[in-house]
Amino acid sequence: MHWIDTSGDGQIIDSLTRADDDDAMCGISVMYEEGKILTFGGSPSYTERPSSNRAYVIDINGGIGSETVTRVGDMNRVRTLGNGVLLPTGEVVALGGVDYGSFYR
Repeated sequence: MHWIDTSGDGQIIDSLTRADDDDAMCGISVMYEEGKILTFGGSPSYTERPSSNRAYVIDINGGIGSETVTRVGDMNRVRTLGNGVLLPTGEVVALGGVDYGSFYR
């Protein structure tokens, strides 16, 4: 993960990794509360790799160097290239996506 600083010439600042999740290309992320991001699914590469069912909450409220990543309950099915929608109840629903990381398969 990275922070993006837009002041001056700008810079990209390295941050944490997502716990035990190596990578999650085309995963789904939804900010469901101020500074709290639910991220789930994805694949280790853009194509020809199985998708993941892992889910995490990333808390960025502490700012650079104080972020936390917590693994939460996995999805019932693997998913990548999907969408997440924040409902008025505060719940997040996952829609669409595929079970294998491949565009237009």
